[in-house]
Amino acid sequence: MRVGLAFLTAASCYAHVVSMSSGEFKIDGANATYELQIPVYETQQLRDPEHALLDNIHFSSAGTEAHILTRSCTADSATLTCKATYLFNADVDRLNVACKFHTVLVANHVHMLHATKVSGVDAGRSDQAFFDISFQTAELRFHPPSLSELLTRDAMSGFWRALSALASILFLSSVLIAAKDRRNLMLLLAMFLVGEIAASLYGPRQLSPRFLEAAAALTVAYLAIEVLLLPNAGQRWLVVGLLGAFHGLYFGLFIDAGVSSKTGFLAGVVLGELFAVAVLMGVRWATAKGFPGVPWQWSRVAASLLFLTGTSWFIIRMMS
Repeated sequence: MRVGLAFLTAASCYAHVVSMSSGEFKIDGANATYELQIPVYETQQLRDPEHALLDNIHFSSAGTEAHILTRSCTADSATLTCKATYLFNADVDRLNVACKFHTVLVANHVHMLHATKVSGVDAGRSDQAFFDISFQTAELRFHPPSLSELLTRDAMSGFWRALSALASILFLSSVLIAAKDRRNLMLLLAMFLVGEIAASLYGPRQLSPRFLEAAAALTVAYLAIEVLLLPNAGQRWLVVGLLGAFHGLYFGLFIDAGVSSKTGFLAGVVLGELFAVAVLMGVRWATAKGFPGVPWQWSRVAASLLFLTGTSWFIIRMMS
């Protein structure tokens, strides 16, 4: 028990619910400019961000990597901005990108890149991609994709974002513990998804990643402590729906970044979270089979661990 508590507390010190950066790549013939923006607190461990970051993103076209001509980084109180200029061997038709920011930041870091052609017959056309530990390369094409391509690409992206959103997975674990029976579980999950989707589409914008991370961690702690102190509380479906909205704001960041198909992306998110719930239910079933006769005690132990993790996570993010 003590080992588990220590492990989760230590994990919360290094985890980030929301770790992301954005980049704008503008192509003018064979020349290009790149601007990277990332919260300052994400880069505090980097001694030389100018090289640590820009050496971990590479652009190429027609099999040849672009030459970096200039690079610089400046920071204000909130944001680190890095700029670089590149030269390709010829006009860019398709842009190949390799990004490994997760190797110098945190393992679940996501980089959102938007590329635009600013000259030539394709002027004004753009494409985008998300990069993380699972998707480190991408090809950006400057022609309108088909509807099926949009739906498939964004659904896959949403599915993975759901599985990599640690706060949502922890919150769904709390929901499983809070559910009194299968029917109640279906109601809680439905309300969570309704709140999440509504907030992702219509929730407030321009909230800082640090706030979203702290709020998401706090939702885990709140539901866990309610399960411990008020196991038979009524109208928990309403609480879960409201708390789900905070998790929806995280996915709203990707929608704001300009996913091509909101429907496809959110469908992928829902499928990913339902898949996660199925896995968690399988773990709970295996635990009940392995330790028969004590499901209630195990629920309280799990709720205590979730409360400690969420609370520690919240305090660390507020103090960092």
